[in-house]
Amino acid sequence: MTIKKKSKAGFYLTQKTIDRLEKRYLLLKLEGIPVVKSDLVEIALGMLFDDLSRGDDSTVKAKLTAAL
Repeated sequence: MTIKKKSKAGFYLTQKTIDRLEKRYLLLKLEGIPVVKSDLVEIALGMLFDDLSRGDDSTVKAKLTAAL
């Protein structure tokens, strides 16, 4: 197994987003799933990048442009 070095990244999030992350993290822990918050964020960002790679079919891109 290869351990990848991780770097600290700082981002501003709304309190609601922080609370939702904390809640889901705790619920997964209660289910007995070994989880780290950083892993949740990394998986979510991977899903974001996969969606954005779809170009004009990207759900995220559509939501971002709808907000303009």
